[in-house]
Amino acid sequence: MTKSNGHAELPWPSVNFRIGGRDLAVPAIGFLDMEEVEESLKALGPTIPTREYIGHVLAIVAHLVAREHPELTAEVLTRRLLAGEVSGIALTMNDLLRVSGFPMPAAVENPGTGTLTGSALASPSGESAAVILSS
Repeated sequence: MTKSNGHAELPWPSVNFRIGGRDLAVPAIGFLDMEEVEESLKALGPTIPTREYIGHVLAIVAHLVAREHPELTAEVLTRRLLAGEVSGIALTMNDLLRVSGFPMPAAVENPGTGTLTGSALASPSGESAAVILSS
């Protein structure tokens, strides 16, 4: 796609979150988004309760889609989220962090358990992923 000034527009990476039975394209976290989403990102971790984790993720999602969908607040997204969609939120959040350029721990099989260490699947709740932000 070319802008009116003749320069090519670079494609912005995005990830689809499944919310309310529909896919919602969520753009990658940009540098200018960090101030708004930093506290929610820092709160994510393997020991956070699922309900609180979902609240932080949906706050991030609401911020990132606000330009295109100002009506989709975190509260609206929470009300639309189907119970069966909750299990996919952590993995999709990991994808969002990856396309946003955050370093992701390597997934290494944990012998004898059938789980992966360094992944959302190995966290105690099975729902959350940790993000390490340097201040």
